[in-house]
Amino acid sequence: MPNLPTYLKCIVCGSENHRGLNIRFRVDGSEIRSEVPFNEEFCGFKDIVHGGILTAVLDEAMGWAAAYTTRRMCHAAELTIRFVRPTRAGEKVEVVARMERDRRRIIEASGEILTSTGEVLVRGTGKFMPLPPDQAKLVESYLEYEDCDRIHFVY
Repeated sequence: MPNLPTYLKCIVCGSENHRGLNIRFRVDGSEIRSEVPFNEEFCGFKDIVHGGILTAVLDEAMGWAAAYTTRRMCHAAELTIRFVRPTRAGEKVEVVARMERDRRRIIEASGEILTSTGEVLVRGTGKFMPLPPDQAKLVESYLEYEDCDRIHFVY
């Protein structure tokens, strides 16, 4: 499965952000996936991962699903998150996201955070807006493509 590029300082996927999650997303057919190593640093209560952190992970995964599938850099316009059950620090989990619909000005995506047995912990949907060409080119200019193929975005 090919890896996606990263912004090195991203709180979710940046390898140079010592306070971040350092998640590496990969493409698996029509889905974006990653294992997520939540530890105690990302908790809101003892052993329970903070909902804002879970939301950020789904935002990033769904945003990449929209951008990768349409080849247009996007930003979140709306997120709906459903916390099905608490996510525990140290629990082996995976995030999975996919694009659902491209309406040109709005791209819809969905995603879940799942246990290793496939139980849904968090479920989300999002609406993403493609960036204007000048902003998209700027964002693309600071992506790091180490260990992945270059994505040819459309402007």
